[in-house]
Amino acid sequence: MIDLTPLKDVNGTTWDDMLIKVRDLIGEIYREHRYLASSLEEYEKIEFGRIIDKDPTYPSLNTALRMLSKYLNGYHRSKCVVLVDEYDVPVNEAYNRGYYETALRFFQTLFSSLLKDNRNLHKAFLIGVLPVVKSGFHSGLNNICVYPMGSWKYADKFGFTKDEVSLLLELHKVDTPMDDVRNWYNGYRSGELCSLYNPWSIIRLCADKKLHVYWKDTGGTSTIEPLLLKASSTFKESVWELFHNKPILVSIRDDIRYENLTSLDDNSLWTLLYYAGYLTLDNHGATIPNYEVYMQWVEWIMPALGNSITFNTLLNKLISGSISDFKDTFEHTVMDCLSYYDVGGENSGNNAESFYHAFVLGLLIHIRDYNYSIKSNGEAGTGRYNVCLVPMVTHLPLAILMEFKVTYGMETIEAAAQKGLNQIEEKRYEVGLPDYVKQLVEFGIGFKGKRVCVMGKKLNLKQGKFVGERVC
Repeated sequence: MIDLTPLKDVNGTTWDDMLIKVRDLIGEIYREHRYLASSLEEYEKIEFGRIIDKDPTYPSLNTALRMLSKYLNGYHRSKCVVLVDEYDVPVNEAYNRGYYETALRFFQTLFSSLLKDNRNLHKAFLIGVLPVVKSGFHSGLNNICVYPMGSWKYADKFGFTKDEVSLLLELHKVDTPMDDVRNWYNGYRSGELCSLYNPWSIIRLCADKKLHVYWKDTGGTSTIEPLLLKASSTFKESVWELFHNKPILVSIRDDIRYENLTSLDDNSLWTLLYYAGYLTLDNHGATIPNYEVYMQWVEWIMPALGNSITFNTLLNKLISGSISDFKDTFEHTVMDCLSYYDVGGENSGNNAESFYHAFVLGLLIHIRDYNYSIKSNGEAGTGRYNVCLVPMVTHLPLAILMEFKVTYGMETIEAAAQKGLNQIEEKRYEVGLPDYVKQLVEFGIGFKGKRVCVMGKKLNLKQGKFVGERVC
């Protein structure tokens, strides 16, 4: 067997950097099979040794795996099986770093020599994001069987099923209600009936015992985000429909190649979002799968679409210190965004505050562009605040503290917001702010389902203490 699953870790800011990683990987694969050397001819032993030693002058690195398959077949009298995980990661990295053509030529030769017309090969199993035949560097292969998420044959193999998740939660003594786990991590449609959970997120939940945004597709992000800036108005309108939990009709293409992304159309962008895991498909159309992925839309996809939404306005009003303006914009934005799910209060179980906390962090993620750092769940005074925004430059005098409260029973959102505001003062969360901070805005924010209430105080530093009154 030739195990190329570590290929997903091959990266580099330049082609030379990536080539070093490739040489190291192939050298380690050869090292695992060093026992073969005793059965080789002398000239083959010399080449075998150069690859194990990761000789940078070895000229035939891109055909070394084909030679290894020959050695393995000769030794074991059995053809090889090749395993490749995330086969398209190196080329995706090369595309984003600007050396795509060079990397493409190398990997085209490496995979074609190993997988095409190789009599020493029994089967190869490859997993990746873009369809294998159309991803560019595998275009010369033949006899390929492609099984996308919509295929019935392996429908339950793309993630964890409900029964598998229930068993894992029981074995790891995770007491999070199954409905909460479903809302956060389920929703990927595979085949006609199968609904799957994100496996990485479930594994992290079992380890950490709390709901959190564990999955971030950084490779897909770096490829997709520049393309969102060029998206059409029709695309943006459809995204807004998606954000309101309305399925949209899209065509998923099977002919996307990296070199053609500059001439992007809407369906190509939808296809990238689908294969990267930001969408799922069923008979009604495309939707956002779950809470966790929804947070990713809030964090970077929606802001990247520009002026069609109010995120920039929200941040501008926040750092201006205008409590009433921020209150109006924030409450309107939350009402719009949270129409996506039936969330909050008793409907979100014991983890309601975690959901709202993550949601607000998503709204504020681009505050760094305004020279503010964002801190979450930090220790200050005699407790832990939810969010603290601190200016990173000394000429900005305003810092911001936020405390979130979720209502239960008959409690009003106004009472919850006041409770959050009181907690900031009682716990003295302002302790430890930089000396150049002369103004402070404190927000208590109450949530109940799709409803929100903001209460704020604006304070000024006088004789070493922040003093002021509630504004709204």
